[in-house]
Amino acid sequence: MSTLISHHTYERAQGVIEARLLDTIRLGQGEPMQVYEVLGRKGQVAPDRAEAACLFTRGYAMYTQRHWDEAITSFEAALKPVAFLDFTT
Repeated sequence: MSTLISHHTYERAQGVIEARLLDTIRLGQGEPMQVYEVLGRKGQVAPDRAEAACLFTRGYAMYTQRHWDEAITSFEAALKPVAFLDFTT
């Protein structure tokens, strides 16, 4: 299970947590907002998980720029280092 936070919360907590941007969503008729997954405390995220988050971030950037092939490559690479990691801890 993951903890999701808004961009507002991320801005306030980024000094003590590591997180990755998941997507931009709209709740009802409200303004779009970015949603982040909390990875852990700053400096305490497992290297494989941090690497996967970086690859995902690159894939998301390519996706938002409509560079589909590069996005797919990054997303697929992001899955490899974390295939057997337990995200419930």
